[in-house]
Amino acid sequence: MSKLLREFVNEVLDGFGTFSLGKDVPTPNLRYDVPTTGHSNSNLIDDYQSDNDKLVQNEHNKAAVCLVISKTGLILTVSRRDDPNAFGLPGGKVEPGELPAEAAIRELNEETGLTASNLKQIFKMRDAHGYVTYTFLCDAHGNIHTNEEGVIRWLNPHDLIDKSVSPFYEYNFSLFKAINLL
Repeated sequence: MSKLLREFVNEVLDGFGTFSLGKDVPTPNLRYDVPTTGHSNSNLIDDYQSDNDKLVQNEHNKAAVCLVISKTGLILTVSRRDDPNAFGLPGGKVEPGELPAEAAIRELNEETGLTASNLKQIFKMRDAHGYVTYTFLCDAHGNIHTNEEGVIRWLNPHDLIDKSVSPFYEYNFSLFKAINLL
């Protein structure tokens, strides 16, 4: 698919995203508070947005994250590699030529070892650094296993809007309000 057509399809699909929890996310095989180690150059990007941000979007400043919700309402999170106490949604930068949904699937797998399915874009926002972050609700399957550094933890949505827990608390607040999770 040509780059222009891919961008067009992506923009059209962005306008049709709706929120639905759909199936419950299976959690029995997932481990909580599992430190993982490894060496990677990837970066979790799901920062917050300023409403006054007027930066121009380009192919190099997109990010994608996965929102995985357990049957009990907890959110799957991953710590920053440089701070095991700072949590955000699993995700990262969209690579050139990659669709945001493809990046979300790849990043969830790289950061947790889980496989994403039933992706549905539920939120999109530009942050203060010029990144447009696409958030996808999805189911996750498999066992947590990764070579990346960080801690994988299930957290309450209210924890993720606490700035002492998540450096992305403003982004998370906007996301959770938009989807009526708070």
